Amino acid sequence: VPVPVPVPVPVDFVIHEAAQNVDDDDFQDVVWTKKSDLSETERLIQLVQATCVAPASATKTTTTTTTTTTTITDMDAIREAKRRRKKLLKNLKAVGKLRDMEAAGRLLNDEQLAKIQREEEWRAELESVEHNLR
Repeated sequence: VPVPVPVPVPVDFVIHEAAQNVDDDDFQDVVWTKKSDLSETERLIQLVQATCVAPASATKTTTTTTTTTTTITDMDAIREAKRRRKKLLKNLKAVGKLRDMEAAGRLLNDEQLAKIQREEEWRAELESVEHNLR
């Protein structure tokens, strides 16, 4: 079984009303007078923008999707976690076969492509389930 890769989880946030829009042409800050400070600031802003999910609309709040996690509290939960683990492993095995079919030149239908797209979600959930089974 390949080692699951951790998936970054976007978080909800709200932009404060008093926040300054640095994209405005008239914005000047005395702290950024040095060219090196400005270039470092621009580098950090680009880094944040590259790692953040773009908002769906122009509203100030963002809603994101989170990965399913599990918490084991009793024997029924352990049995359910083992069943879920088995199902996730089965789905990931099927995704591997679909990727092989695709690499061999076979065209996949929408359902098969949707299954491939859920691979990372399933890997993250599998990691959570296996962590809780330890």
